[in-house]
Amino acid sequence: MVYRAEDTLIIYGLTPGLIDSAPIQKSLTDFCKKKKSMVSSDRFNLIMFLKNGPNYLENFTLNPDHIPIALKSLEEDLVRGNISAGIFLAIKLIIEVFKTISERSFHLVIILDSQSNDIPNDKVPVLINLINKVKEMPLVIDMISINTGNLFDGSKFKKIAEKSGGDLYSIKKVKELSSILNILAEKKEVSAFSAFEESVTHISEENFPFYENFAEIPLDIEEMRTCSICYQKDINLVQCTKCKTYAHKNCWALWSKTVHFGIPNVFRCHICFNLLKLDKDLVEMVHSGILIYEEPQLEDVQKYIDDIKVINVENYIQSLEAQEGPKVVQIEYPDINLTVKDDDITIIIDDE
Repeated sequence: MVYRAEDTLIIYGLTPGLIDSAPIQKSLTDFCKKKKSMVSSDRFNLIMFLKNGPNYLENFTLNPDHIPIALKSLEEDLVRGNISAGIFLAIKLIIEVFKTISERSFHLVIILDSQSNDIPNDKVPVLINLINKVKEMPLVIDMISINTGNLFDGSKFKKIAEKSGGDLYSIKKVKELSSILNILAEKKEVSAFSAFEESVTHISEENFPFYENFAEIPLDIEEMRTCSICYQKDINLVQCTKCKTYAHKNCWALWSKTVHFGIPNVFRCHICFNLLKLDKDLVEMVHSGILIYEEPQLEDVQKYIDDIKVINVENYIQSLEAQEGPKVVQIEYPDINLTVKDDDITIIIDDE
């Protein structure tokens, strides 16, 4: 069976002292290890709440043991969870991964209790708007409420979870958490795909501007270099903003014809997976065969493209893992507000 690799981000929104944390940490560890047993390149991250703001791992980690270690190291300083701030921050972190790594899906798991901060009414439409865009990465949000009682109004939480295809699970006892997480750890079988054939092959057209916004424009290079696709030397090349690979715009435009994920002029670098974009008119002309240029010829470029070796994504992910493990990063609340305006993302979340 083939399963898609997944990056899971856990928001730990439980109130200190209200629920015993030991069985929760064990359940989270078992959850992560089950996912790893199915796909070895699955990665994990964790958002926790301290007085000055949320803390999270600097990078998603392949080692599930880093999750309980980070949680335990900060346990004495944890405060009541600010769920809306956590969701905004989580989506920001997930977007950063999506921009630079292909062949993955994303799962946000939120654990809360009766004293976790509610989601303010004015934040709900902003969250819904944002989730409508990022769910196509794809991203699924699941929430688990523990011992919240009959007075708990989970309608806003449930609405946000269901918008992404997830759900809100309400349990009365901590011991039930393990069974819920066991269900959420299950993966859906998918058909085989290449590293550049994203699951997001059907992005809604209204979301095109959102995805184009965080794709990067290759850098213009005005010196003699060799194109990494057709191997012709030229002074009219562009360069990937991440790995500094050189290519003709026309070569990358033709490359994008078979590897884009729904937006013809947005594609991944064939070396490092970084999300790039080219001028729409240029790409359209190349794809239609209207644009004629001397060297290299379109049919020659296609031959070179067919010969390109796709990087093994799992090895690439492994190379990103720091031997000492990811550092814990803290962001203060006044610095992390997030709004979406004209398909641009601005981070600013007020303390609540």
